[in-house]
Amino acid sequence: MINLTNKEIIELDKKYILSTYKKKICFNEGSDCFIYDNNGQKYIDCIGGIATCSVGHNNPNIKNTIIKSSSNILNTSNLFYSTPQIKLAEKLIILSKLNNGKCFFCNSGTESIEAAIKIAKKNTNKNKIITLEKSFHGRTLGSLSATWNPKYKEGFGSMIEKFIHVPINNCSKLKKSFDSDVAAIIIEPIQGEGGINECDIEFIITAKKLCNKFGALLIFDEVQTGNGRTGKYFCYEHFIDNYGEIIKPDIITLAKGLANGIPIGAVIVNDLIKLNPGEHGSTFGGNNFACSVAITTINEIKKVMPDIFSKEVFFKKEILALKNEHIKHIKGKGLMLAIDINLSAKDVVEKCLENGLIINAVQENTIRLLPPLTISKELLKKTAIIIDKSINDVIGKIANENIIINND
Repeated sequence: MINLTNKEIIELDKKYILSTYKKKICFNEGSDCFIYDNNGQKYIDCIGGIATCSVGHNNPNIKNTIIKSSSNILNTSNLFYSTPQIKLAEKLIILSKLNNGKCFFCNSGTESIEAAIKIAKKNTNKNKIITLEKSFHGRTLGSLSATWNPKYKEGFGSMIEKFIHVPINNCSKLKKSFDSDVAAIIIEPIQGEGGINECDIEFIITAKKLCNKFGALLIFDEVQTGNGRTGKYFCYEHFIDNYGEIIKPDIITLAKGLANGIPIGAVIVNDLIKLNPGEHGSTFGGNNFACSVAITTINEIKKVMPDIFSKEVFFKKEILALKNEHIKHIKGKGLMLAIDINLSAKDVVEKCLENGLIINAVQENTIRLLPPLTISKELLKKTAIIIDKSINDVIGKIANENIIINND
């Protein structure tokens, strides 16, 4: 398969793969923050498998764990004890600061949200779930019901009832939406697919107080913001540093970068949350292989976390120093960043790809960067230069098209 031409790959993909994605290139190799297509073309990877490859491609320590783990038991099912699962759970509970908490393991972010919804309903005996406008929580029916954007729901029939969406950082509307039937509120500390929109501390505190008042649970969706992405292992730690226990969540969902590209999801709950045997499960969740890789990934993430804030500051300065009139704003935290532009984000993403940089568009005028946490400042500088060039290329293309139209 490696020797196939691009044309052959495209034809075979159309023949055998359900067309749920718009694809561009086939990548065959990777090294840290670089990936290579089947022609050997080199790209700076600033999307990292959509935040899944936390510490880069072909990380040597993770590779060693994969080799060692794949030579042993891969999965015994959750009918039996698993040492890697227990060790991973211990690490996550310590990192989460949910003392005496517990973990449930699954295979993805959407599964972690499904589990959190079930746990919240079971433990409160209530049905209403509040989420935020512009939120994204997954594509299975439960997580899709929690997701805001109507375009993801079109054609799939009725969603699960009693999901309420309120505007981010609107405390007044949040208060009006809360009542005694609310089981939980699910919050992304920073909205990913919504365009990198940060929750402010007033909104978080209000949500926690309302949960306490009405007996609801506060769920932080850290599927994208977790695993060191923002400079803390969990994004909500940025709030805890200043406000302590007052905003501590009851449930945390986690996935994406937890095992550096190996599928795994996790739900961390406080010591008051209970589930009985048989009330939820996962055949592959918490298997020995994925948990072993996750343990090594956490250790690797800890090594690079101290530098993430300085990388954020450096990149923002580089973008602003461009003084490109088409760049309106740069936002985000750590290495979860977005740039608002007054051009089509998809057009700029396309030009970046032609210029050897992989980013993606999350809103009509917003491009997003989720590079491996190992990315150097030198590469971040190159990334800023390519973004600047790509924006100018789009402007040049628009100008040429206008000339052709006017000449016609």
